[in-house]
Amino acid sequence: MAERAARFRVPALLLLVVSGVCAQQPAEEWKKAMATGMEAYRTEKFRDAEKRFKQALKLAEAISPEGFQVASTLTYLGMTSRALREPIKAEPLFKRALVLLEKNQGPSHPDLAFVLNQLGLIYYERIPGTRYGRSPVAVVTTQTMVVAIPGVNIGAPALTAQQVASDIEVELNRATRRAIEENFAPAEVCFQRVLAIDARNHGADSPQLVPTLALLGDLYYATRHYPESETTLHRALAIVAKHVGADSADAASLMVRLANSARRQKNHAEAEKLYSRALAIQVQTLGPEHPDLIPTLESFGALLKELDRKDEAKQLEQRASVIRKLSSKR
Repeated sequence: MAERAARFRVPALLLLVVSGVCAQQPAEEWKKAMATGMEAYRTEKFRDAEKRFKQALKLAEAISPEGFQVASTLTYLGMTSRALREPIKAEPLFKRALVLLEKNQGPSHPDLAFVLNQLGLIYYERIPGTRYGRSPVAVVTTQTMVVAIPGVNIGAPALTAQQVASDIEVELNRATRRAIEENFAPAEVCFQRVLAIDARNHGADSPQLVPTLALLGDLYYATRHYPESETTLHRALAIVAKHVGADSADAASLMVRLANSARRQKNHAEAEKLYSRALAIQVQTLGPEHPDLIPTLESFGALLKELDRKDEAKQLEQRASVIRKLSSKR
């Protein structure tokens, strides 16, 4: 959906590097290193891009330790670290870029919103249950199984499968709580600041806000802040309805998220109404065999199971299965 654009859009300041606006700057070597790095980034040669951006950072720091060249280079280097799935390296780069951008561009510049969004996504992706979140299952399972293998601790009794499963569940819950405690607040702050900057620059009901609202709504949902999630998603839906259409595929996607929240809170009537409408819109706008129908059909089916309407649920599950098979053949 539209939030993909928020994850990968390039800020205006960075575009200056390739637009020729900086042509009068004496740092030709910096511009050359940046151009080479951006080409490597564009073609997904991320290790090469990282190398070029590191070279560019040294050149930028020599020009002016707190200049826009440094902020620009740090931002691209952070984006490259994210592309390499190295958020620990990306986080301090974005934080440093934020300080320089706010100092040089002011607290409401669009480039500040871009970097805040990137930083917010780092925290967001650390929380299990978000759309792009990484589950701690593999790590916790490995750690628990190492302890549980008979003979590792000499003289220690072998654990039963039930004991191992119980230990894994305890560790998973602990890891999930820790991930939420450490990352929810900074993610929320980043996304709220993005919304404030975008609203100031584009208007409070601009479509520019929708991707961030969707991410924030999802963050609230994953962390069980359901009222906040619904308020945020309804705001996004109102904007989409105004600018794109109440019966658009983007509107349907938001309705599914609202239905999930209603279902989680046992508001079954509201959830069914939203799933039903969203599904009808998706069939109309995307076609009856589009892969985007699969999560809607499966979530709707799960709701019907909870309502003990098993025959209807089975029909939706079968539709989802057929679409998945058709998609795999294409």
